[in-house]
Amino acid sequence: MMDSFLLTRILILIVLFGLTTVGGSFLKTRALKTKVDPLTLSKLSSNQPSILMFSSKTCPPCEKVQKPIIRRLMENQMSSIHFHEIDVELEPQIAQNWGVFTVPTLFLLDENGKAHFVHHGIATEKILSAQIKELI
Repeated sequence: MMDSFLLTRILILIVLFGLTTVGGSFLKTRALKTKVDPLTLSKLSSNQPSILMFSSKTCPPCEKVQKPIIRRLMENQMSSIHFHEIDVELEPQIAQNWGVFTVPTLFLLDENGKAHFVHHGIATEKILSAQIKELI
């Protein structure tokens, strides 16, 4: 009984290892074929704080929840903060460089482009507003 249990676990681990290896190879190939715009990140040092949002058009929480929150914040803080959005499907290398594994992911950056706050998943308007005030 114990031997079959152990054998089953070992087989599962072997299959998972194989899947992650094949999946990793696919992602590396896809990332190499993606055209990364170097200007996308050079704009982040704009002498003003910025919100950097990693999202995807296929992400309902990004489109229906996070973007409306950011739009309202931008209306209130229009001249004091910049907003940059990066689609992880179009720019996987940039997402990988920033350590993004889920969308939405938000970085609140100071005027020099240094990250002070990071949100993996939805960030509420109240929390973002308070963090923006700290950066301004």
